[in-house]
Formats: sequence, structure tokens, C-alpha cells
Amino acid sequence: MRPCSDHSKPLLTLLTTCILAALSILPAAGQAPPGVYQVILPAADSQSRTDLVDRGIAIDAVGPDTVTTVTDAAGLARLEKQGIHPLAVTPLDFPPADSAYHTYEEMQAAVRQTAIAYPDITRVITAGLSLEGRAIPAVRISAGPDATDGMRPAVVFMALHHAREHLTVEMALEVIRLFTEGYGHDPALTNLVNTREVWVLPDVNPDGAEYDVATGAYQYWRKNRRPNPDGSFGVDLNRNYGYHWGSQGSSSWPGDETYRGPAAFSELETQVVRDFVIAHPNITAAITFHSYAELILYPYGYTYAALPADMNRDDYRAFVALAQRMADTNGYTPQQASALYVTSGDTVDWLYGARHIFGFTFEMYPTDFYPGFYPPGDVIERETRRNDAAAIYLTAAADNPRKVIGLGGDATPPSVDLEVTAPQPWLVGAAITLTATVTDDVGVTLVAWQADGQTIALGRTAPFTATWETPASGAHVLQALAYDAGGNVAASVPLTATAVALTQRVYLPWIGTLR
Repeated sequence: MRPCSDHSKPLLTLLTTCILAALSILPAAGQAPPGVYQVILPAADSQSRTDLVDRGIAIDAVGPDTVTTVTDAAGLARLEKQGIHPLAVTPLDFPPADSAYHTYEEMQAAVRQTAIAYPDITRVITAGLSLEGRAIPAVRISAGPDATDGMRPAVVFMALHHAREHLTVEMALEVIRLFTEGYGHDPALTNLVNTREVWVLPDVNPDGAEYDVATGAYQYWRKNRRPNPDGSFGVDLNRNYGYHWGSQGSSSWPGDETYRGPAAFSELETQVVRDFVIAHPNITAAITFHSYAELILYPYGYTYAALPADMNRDDYRAFVALAQRMADTNGYTPQQASALYVTSGDTVDWLYGARHIFGFTFEMYPTDFYPGFYPPGDVIERETRRNDAAAIYLTAAADNPRKVIGLGGDATPPSVDLEVTAPQPWLVGAAITLTATVTDDVGVTLVAWQADGQTIALGRTAPFTATWETPASGAHVLQALAYDAGGNVAASVPLTATAVALTQRVYLPWIGTLR
């Protein structure tokens, strides 16, 4: 793709030339036309960016003095009519469908398979239906019977408010994989599944996502698929939530990318999220995944003020600390949402402003327009697992997120000592006893015993003892880990002991001597 950047021609003539050139290579009927463009616009600061958003422009990338957006031929004409002069216009090719990503049906199948594979800790419900009647699934991961619903601190992870941000679906599936495959093997994850409810909504905007890939060529579609009175389609779901809806940072024009809809919560998809959250008052923390920019955003987006009247000072301190701790794990940049540009009616503003939930927006990989919304499939595992530690951290903090600044919650780790009882000499194959002595100000919820760094047993109730049959001769390092309901962990002093192999002669008269 070569940018149209011949500065010797008037801009409008140049844009017309680019558009006509693109139209001259339309594919055969039934294929999507390549009438989509990357547009670079001048924007010197956050107020300039906010002014562009107010005009209905979806900002996809931010440079030092510019922003990047994606639009079609009609959008280019609107820019010119509004007196907004692009610095560069680049026709975009439509990439082929990427089989490494999950379509809606493949996502549903993956969720069902997980529920079958982990029936003791996983349950799938339909949170509601989209405008076109697609089920919006919600996956619950928590040990114990359904009767424990609402009894434990809960965290919710959401993906794909914006249709073209397909990497976020993969991120949601990664969260599901993380907590299910880790249960019974990874002690930290096991303890969290035992003491938390983890909810995942992997596809909030299934209609828009399916439209984006329906032809096998990406459409750069952002909104849902509401038919609007002017003949356009779609509402920006992340401008449709009912907290400061309709304010600066969203558009009232239906054809705009940031169209907020005719009313707060006018869309079935945002109603599903709203009703789900209200039905689960034990949710204390949330992450909604978007792409792209590699940012961790916290409220508020509707105002530049860090401490408006509706932001508790201690909560703000907790937001900053939590965002920084999570950023330390994945290398993202933490900042208040409005530092990028002002938005109104977005998810995390509503989560905190209306429900007092510590909600964060993760803008995932990459940092710029290339590869933008459609990174290659070979980065999925790397870029989703990059957020595993952050997901674990926020889940552990869900008992009281303000504990990160020392206000409430269980922030004191347990103590644990390990005693090893083994026969002398300690022979390979002999069973030895591992005893953990634990104390905690609230109570220990899990003990893990490890040999050479590998978990060999887990215990949830006292007395905390386990047996281990030594698999090989040589020195072995043994240790006990103790966890509490706050997600805190303590490790015993490692003990090193040596097992020896027994050489034995066995006399069998009909075949001689065996060693």
C-alpha cells in the first residue's frame, strides 16, 4: 500500500484521485470493495483529540502531534466538509481471514468444550441476546456448588465491545484457559478458583464481529448492527453506557464511528452487560479488553479532572496503584482514560460511577497502526499470555481492591513451617510424610507441597499433611506454600534431603540371579 502524499496537488483533488483509483480496482461482485482508508490527522494535544472524537471520529492510534483513524470514501468527504484536513491518506487492503482467530461459532464451541472438560469449576450461561439474536455467553469459573454464587468476591473480564478488535476474544479465551487448566496444578490459581468467582464475557458484540469477517475480508467495523433512521448502521457500544452518557467525547450523528445511540443503554448488548453486572453485586473488579495501544486505563474518561466530585480520593489512589502494579507485569502504560482523550458513556466510567466497581480498560497489542486491529495469528499466544499475571493480580485483589493502598482487605500473608518425616536410609520409592504448620490472621485456605519446584500435593483443610513417594535418587528440595483468602502467599524455608537407591539381589533358581 502506498500513501497518497503528493503535496503538489490540492488536498481535495488528491483525495478524489485516491478514491477514484481505489474504485477502479473493485473486485468481482460478492466481494467487499477496498474502499477503506488509513487517515492521519493533526492533533497537538488531548483537547484536539477530544474535539475530533466529538465530531464522530474514532481515534485508533495517537502520535506526538497526530492521530490515526480508519474511514471510507464518505468519511473522507465528511472530513473535508468539516474543514478537517488529513496529513496523509492511505488506501487499505483487506487482509484474508485469519484462521488462528475464533469466529463466533468457534468461540462458542471452545467455551462449551471447556465446560465439558472442567465441569466441577465451570458453568456457562447465556447472559442475554444481541440485536440479531445471538447468545452472549458468560462463563463462571469457581470451585464448589452453584449455591456459592454471590458468596465470594467476583471479578469480570469482558471482550469485543468493538467488532474489529478480535484479539480481545482471544484474550477472553486465554483467561478461561488460564483459570481452568491451572486448577489443581498451579496452587495460586487453585486458591483463587476456590475463593473467587471469575466471570468472563468473551463476546459482547457478536453481530458486529460476525459482520466484520462475514465475507472473508475484514470490514474495519467498530459498532453493533443497529439499523439507524438515516440508513446507516451501528451504535458504538462503548459510548452507550448510562454514566455521563451524551456528554463530550461521543457523537450524536448515527453515521459516525462514535455514535452513542438514541439513549443511554438503548442497545441490547449494553443492556445485557448492565443487567449481568447488577445481578452479581459481588463483582468488585473488572477488565474490559480493547485494542490497541498497550495501555491500562482507569476512570474517569468523561472528564480531565482526576478528582471530580464523583471520585473518592482513596479510590483514585487505589486505581493508580492497581494500574501500576498490573502494568509492571505486562509493560503497558497506565493512565487515566481521559489522558488519551475524553469519552462519555463508556464501560469503566459506568462500572465505577454507577456500581463502584474497580474497572479497567486494557488496550492490547500493538502500539500503532501496523498491524493495528488485525495482528497476525502467530502473536495471539504471546500477546494474550502477556496479560496472565495482570488477570491473576486483579483477581487476587478482588476481596477488597483498596487493600493495595493499605485500606481494608486481607493483605497479611500467612506463615508456614515444613517438617519432613522419612525413614532412614531414605530409599527411592519410600513414602515420606510432609507436615505443614501454618498460621494466619484470617485463615489458611490452601497449602501446596513442592519438590524440586513442582507441586506434588494440595491440601485445603487441616491437618495439612501429605505423602510423597520419592521417584529418583539424589538430593531433593522440599518446600511448603500457604495461601489465604486474600490471595497472599508464604513459603517455608526449603529443606534439602537425599534419597538413595537400593541395590538388591534376588535369587530365582530357574533363571539365575537378577539385579
